[in-house]
Amino acid sequence: MLFVLNVPFICKFLIFKKLVVVVACNNTAQYSIMGGNTGYYISSNNGASWTFTSLSSKVNGVAVSSNGQYMFICQYNNAGTSKGIYHSSNYGALWNYISLATVQTFTSICCSANGEYVYTVSEYGLKISTTYGSSFINSTFTSSSLNINCNSSGAVVLVTTTQSGLFISYDYGLTFTPMSGGGVGPLCISNDGSRLFSAVGTNDNPNTGVWYSHNYGATWTFVSTS
Repeated sequence: MLFVLNVPFICKFLIFKKLVVVVACNNTAQYSIMGGNTGYYISSNNGASWTFTSLSSKVNGVAVSSNGQYMFICQYNNAGTSKGIYHSSNYGALWNYISLATVQTFTSICCSANGEYVYTVSEYGLKISTTYGSSFINSTFTSSSLNINCNSSGAVVLVTTTQSGLFISYDYGLTFTPMSGGGVGPLCISNDGSRLFSAVGTNDNPNTGVWYSHNYGATWTFVSTS
């Protein structure tokens, strides 16, 4: 389960005054992770207490498997230093860093419910893991991308790009189809992948709202929130 905030906020229920920009939790909310400008927090007791770990660059995305065992972090590119992905297979107790050769900024990350399929995007497109995040391969989808999300099985994948709008895959990220609707903001997908939601707009944009589809992306409807 992934919650992405449109704007950064100060987490008032923490004694730490760190800027938090992304939050994810497992299906019971026992295991949670929050990422921000200076590192990440982890809670394993339904948010009653949190442990902070400092990182050298901003955390842009976090994801958690449904049972909380697998956790993932993607990072911002800091001063030309290649930033990769962190993954944990033991509820956040220990983390492994995956360094990737190309210097890039990872903007979003998501995983299937069991943590087997992991997807992350950057200005170089999509990278895919089918090994619970222990290794990643380059996808044929190479458009500069902003946001990504997938359904519980990992088969249905939504990606927003900086230039070409919204794309969808029904085959675990192997092929993508451009959508005629949808925004470029945060994404949400139902467990079976049939219901899709895509936010769009900014504070000064009169078309701020949400695109939604109830038929696997075949048609889209816009609902204004302005």
